[in-house]
This record gives sequence, C-alpha cells and structure tokens, in this order.
Amino acid sequence: MNHPAPASRSPHLLRWSALGAAVMAGAALLILFWTRQDAPPPRATEKLVIAHVAQPAFALIYIAAARGYFAEEGLNEELQPHALGRDALTSVIEGKADLATAYETPVVRRIYEGDALGIVSALHTSKFSQALLARRDSGIAAISDLKGKRIGVTPGTSMEFLLHLLLATEGVPATSVTRVSLEPADYESAIIRKQVDALVVFGTHLQSLQQQAGKDALAVFYSDLYIETSLLAGMRDKLLAKPLVMQQLLKAIVQAQEFTRSNPAESLEIVVKQLTDRYPESAIRRAWTDLRFDIELDNLLLTLLTQEARWLRDAGAFGTAVPDFRQYILAEFLHDVKPGAATLHARHH
Repeated sequence: MNHPAPASRSPHLLRWSALGAAVMAGAALLILFWTRQDAPPPRATEKLVIAHVAQPAFALIYIAAARGYFAEEGLNEELQPHALGRDALTSVIEGKADLATAYETPVVRRIYEGDALGIVSALHTSKFSQALLARRDSGIAAISDLKGKRIGVTPGTSMEFLLHLLLATEGVPATSVTRVSLEPADYESAIIRKQVDALVVFGTHLQSLQQQAGKDALAVFYSDLYIETSLLAGMRDKLLAKPLVMQQLLKAIVQAQEFTRSNPAESLEIVVKQLTDRYPESAIRRAWTDLRFDIELDNLLLTLLTQEARWLRDAGAFGTAVPDFRQYILAEFLHDVKPGAATLHARHH
C-alpha cells in the first residue's frame, strides 16, 4: 500500500520557526544574565564558637540560632555551654571559643588582669536575677543578721560584687562574715543541708532553690544598687580584625531581640527547649520574667564596669590603676548595625 508523501513545509513557516527559536534562546540568555547580575554573591560561611552561660539571660543567642538568624547572615554558630561566665571567658582566652557570654564582673576581672578583651554588646539587664538567700532557721531576717554567719559565694563572679553591696549598704563589715567558696553544682546541697547559712545565687538557681526549700524557709535579699548586666565579649584584636563578621553577628542578635519583643511566648518556648535538660522548666519560666533584653553600649555600662573595678582595687585584689574600659568597648560594630543602641563616648586610640 502506498502512503502519500508528507506535505513539504512552507519556507515562510520555517523562517518564522527559526526566528522564534532564536528569540526564545536570546530571552533565556538575557534572563540568566540579569539574574546573575542581581543575585548577591554567595557568602563564605564563617564559623563562630560561642561559649555561653546556660541561662535564660542569654536567650538572644539561643533564639538567633533556633530561628536561623546566624545562618541568614552567613555564620555557622557552635554553642559551647558553661555554668559560669567566668568559665566561658576562660574558653575564649585559651582560644577554644571566639566569643563568650558573661556577666559583667568576670569581664572586669579579666581586663584588670591584663587580658585584652573586647566587648561587642550588652545582652540583658535585670534587677532581680541575683539575690542572697538566707536560712530563716539560722536566725537571719535582715542583712544585719549575717554577722558571724557562713555565706556561700562563687569566686570571680558578679555574685561577689552583689554580696559586697549588700554588706556595705547595711554597714556589715566584710570581716564579720565567713565566706565559703561554692560552685553552682554545690548550691543545692550547701543551702538545703545547712552547710552554709546564706548563699548568693543567680538565674534559674535562685528560682529552683526557693522552690525546693519551701515557702518562707528562705529570706531573699536584693540590692537596689545593682543591675545585673550580661556582655558578649571576645579577644579584642581578633574581633577588630573581623568587622564584617561582627556586624553579621550583631544583625542576627538584633533580629532575635526584635522577635523576642514581638513573640515573647514563642521566644520563651525556645529557651525552655534549650535549657530544660539542665534546669526545672518552672525555674526557667520564673527566671524569664525578671529579664530585660537590651542590646546596647552606653555610659551606664561604662560606669558599672568602672565602679566594679574600683571595688576590686579597694578590696586589694589589684594594686594598679583602674583600666579605661572605653579601650575595650568596641562600640563601632553596634553603631554600624543599630546606631541608636551605641551611645558610648568614642574610644581614645
């Protein structure tokens, strides 16, 4: 059976088909060109090891990590947990971490000792996150009753400064009390088993011990003169050598602050998930209510650091002049990211 030969295509149709194909190919190339022009160049991922104190006070770090804000800024964060800021700073100084979260007193001590730290930002403040707990059955109903008593305190921490303020305010000589050096792991047994009459504690430890001791078993004393402040710090020269990375870091933390203000309940859940394997959930939730998350560098911070340095000097811990902390507060990074949060006077070079 003979099949009819296929009809030949019109020369005009062939020309239009070829022209259409050329136009489509050209359009594709043009789109590809402009896409490549508009797309930002891929950023190399910078690894940052952050030695942190495992406490709700450092929520902005946990939230920035959980929400992916570090990753969005091209940072690959590794969180390295510690019980105290004192220990987190040691990790930085020994080169095991790039940055540390710490309360202000260990930062003051390290700088006074000659470690060239750089402060990138404050992270939080609180008036009620640190307190002195005293056993009522030890006869302590007021600060003046501490004379002759055993007081547990962790050396090299802001809790030492709080104890100094409490005693000085009430005119209780420091020599009239017996200090017992304790680490966080010792707090519970020390106060519950009556190894000490009073104990200076912080964060979730404060909340947890109050719950365990029972209602009215412990008297709680705060200082009106003290505002707990946490800092983000690293080795000064290393931080100054990476201005872009510091800006990326602060952008991520600022995003976390904004998220926390807009979504407090969800933020708390992130913190609970981060810390619930370390502390009772109820203690985490109670500690959260006393925190104010402030990303700032101002002259109030400078005054606090200087005040604590003078206390250390007058107590005989150091015999040299009080450091000029403006040399160690690296406000330029925060100023570039959030100008209104960096109001500290300019550093003198």
